[in-house]
Amino acid sequence: MGLGRQLLKEIIRRASMAEVHVLGSCIDAANSARIRLHDQLGFKHAGTFNQRGFKFGRWLDAAFYQMTLIPR
Repeated sequence: MGLGRQLLKEIIRRASMAEVHVLGSCIDAANSARIRLHDQLGFKHAGTFNQRGFKFGRWLDAAFYQMTLIPR
């Protein structure tokens, strides 16, 4: 249904209205659908921390993405 896309677009819109300079996101590095969504909306990969979280019996890498909203 695209609810995640709608929500993220609204977050971007509100952050822009609030004059947020950079918007950041932390994603499970194995979540290719979420990473693809962020890429499509203009986020850029800023780095990955290996084995940053433990969930469901396994270690997860944390991928960080960012979007510059207001260039300075």
